[in-house]
Amino acid sequence: MAKKTARLIFCILIFFLSLPAVFAKAPKEISYFEVTIQKLNELNSLYEDYYSLRAKGDAKKVDIAADLEVGKYRYKIEESEWYYFEIADESKKGSHPVDANFSLGYVCPVILFDEVIPDYMGERYWPLSGTAKLEILPIKGRAGNFGFALKGFYSRMEKEYSGYKISGNLISAYFDLVWQIPLNRVFAFDFHAGAGGILFNNFEVNYDTVNSPKKLNSLDLSFDGGLALNLFFTRHFFFRTGADFTYSIMTDMVLGQIIPEASLGLHF
Repeated sequence: MAKKTARLIFCILIFFLSLPAVFAKAPKEISYFEVTIQKLNELNSLYEDYYSLRAKGDAKKVDIAADLEVGKYRYKIEESEWYYFEIADESKKGSHPVDANFSLGYVCPVILFDEVIPDYMGERYWPLSGTAKLEILPIKGRAGNFGFALKGFYSRMEKEYSGYKISGNLISAYFDLVWQIPLNRVFAFDFHAGAGGILFNNFEVNYDTVNSPKKLNSLDLSFDGGLALNLFFTRHFFFRTGADFTYSIMTDMVLGQIIPEASLGLHF
């Protein structure tokens, strides 16, 4: 009899102890759900392929795979209850605090004005040319990425005439301020402008019978500005195309050039 009574008391105790768990409201587990986003409604568009939400823990934090402003937003889930979520922009996850780009490429400077070089050398186009650029972008924001760049151009200039040849190197280098506007993960616009110097290096006239006794070397002030479009093949490799305008002030001469560019680069 005592054993039966003990068993009954044990069963009743287990029963009452389990009641809170039975009647307690189960925590909401939301994995994927449809939402109405006030931010997107303002834009009158909802691209479901780009905006996928994943609830975490008690559904108070949500990661969003979209290029939206980080902040707090209100969402309406299927149960018609309103929740406030804190959003993180996953499109920027894995990016570096400071972006660095290094590129090498081909350019073909075209002389727009001042006739000294075309008159002496008979050309306005200089296809034996190249460029190198190092770009540092430490400031990132909603308006784009901001930083600076060190850039250089090199052109080999030669022209042969009957009985003599004119040759030399035209070298320029610039410090630019850069404003980069990412359009998406693949394309980014690049606006830049700055100042530097232009060097006429070892310009000489060589005759068939005698070489020039003196070579011309001159360093002068130059300004540049331009735009470019960057195409990222992967996170670390990109192609750049664009054009620069340079304005160089020399003694008795003002040289203006347009310099189209095609480069390959590394993103760090």
